[in-house]
Amino acid sequence: HGALLTPLLRATPRAGTPPASAPPSPAAGVRSAGRWSRPATAPLLGVLFALLMPAGSTAEAQGPAPEDFRSQATLRAGPLYLKPSFRLERFGIESNVFSHPLPQRDFVASVAPRVDAWLPFGRRAFVTTTLIAGADWYTKHAGERAFNPELRSRIVLPWRRVTLTAGGAWLRTRRRPDFEIDVRSNRFGRDLEGGLAVQLLSRVWLDLEARQHVVGYQGDAVLEGTYLSETLNRKVRVVGASLRLQPTVLTTLVLDSEVRTARFSRSPERNSDNLILRAGADFHPRALLSGSGRIGIRRFQARGTAVSDISAVVAEADLSYRFGGNTSLTFSAERDIAYSFERASPYFVVARYGAALTRRLGRLFELRGRATRDEYDYLAERRGRDVRWRATGELGYRLHPSLRVGLEAGAVRADSTTRARRRYTGFVLGLLLDYDIGS
Repeated sequence: HGALLTPLLRATPRAGTPPASAPPSPAAGVRSAGRWSRPATAPLLGVLFALLMPAGSTAEAQGPAPEDFRSQATLRAGPLYLKPSFRLERFGIESNVFSHPLPQRDFVASVAPRVDAWLPFGRRAFVTTTLIAGADWYTKHAGERAFNPELRSRIVLPWRRVTLTAGGAWLRTRRRPDFEIDVRSNRFGRDLEGGLAVQLLSRVWLDLEARQHVVGYQGDAVLEGTYLSETLNRKVRVVGASLRLQPTVLTTLVLDSEVRTARFSRSPERNSDNLILRAGADFHPRALLSGSGRIGIRRFQARGTAVSDISAVVAEADLSYRFGGNTSLTFSAERDIAYSFERASPYFVVARYGAALTRRLGRLFELRGRATRDEYDYLAERRGRDVRWRATGELGYRLHPSLRVGLEAGAVRADSTTRARRRYTGFVLGLLLDYDIGS
């Protein structure tokens, strides 16, 4: 099988808008308060499949490829490399604007203009910055309209066997963070991070990193009588270390650990310390099997009176497999502990997994189908579970190498054992558009 992988390497595709980031995946059971939650085996099988899959060539291993911004950029202004793009995320009908058992329909337009910029200096160092100016427009429900700017920046300083990175991000949005919070409320996020990657041996790297993530909700955001700023405003600090071994040019084995602290500015009774240990693998983007998978354990240790200690199996996976040159199958999964806005149930176990099938129909048409399942298991006082299914289909047509349009139709269904208002259905129907300006 390894001999088959290398001939299938292709030129790296032009980078597009990265999918929204998604957390870790369902695996084995989770023990809390003397009971085990229902196992979720599908994501675990996907991760194990990725870890056991033979990968690639026995050619001499190399380090992680540097960011190839010169091939990604579509414009250049002096030393500055630019890639402006425009994405129409939805232009059509949303049948259940408020995710409520009594649906209300509206016409919505969501756009996301974006600019990626790279400024090289020295021999190999560079600064990269991304600006996204997302906006949502509702025709009838003016209170749901929003402007969602996001800014990310990072500096990369490679030097022989050592690479230093530092960066930050800023976000202000009204979009829902998850399906538990079904109101659109103003919130912001601020990130700071720094990292050090050291090549210990020809195929072994050690990564050290430190991150800080601040989440804040506007003071008047209320859901079910609870001010979101009181229960969710927090500062999370992470110190992590990873050991990477690259047995082939297409596969990297990873062992990583994190020490994470969460401190709530207005609810110190929710504070916690966390230790996370995981193992997994990364697969080259141009290989037959690409993506990454992790599985491990998280020790959640309470530092306040509102939460209790818990140990949970955590995992995440984002894997793609190509069949020939026209079809690809993608599997994604997450399992982790997340904070709830509810005072009575401060946290829950989130289990999310999905699959997507993409099929090219000739040179111009493309057909995509996606299905995802989200489950929130509230552990406190055996509150129950909330489950949501989403399915979408998309027919795309490439008018130009840099311009793609599509028609999307999707449906959602949510069920809950915690409260009736979280049981609803809905559908969306609209147009999509992706345009890389200047290419």
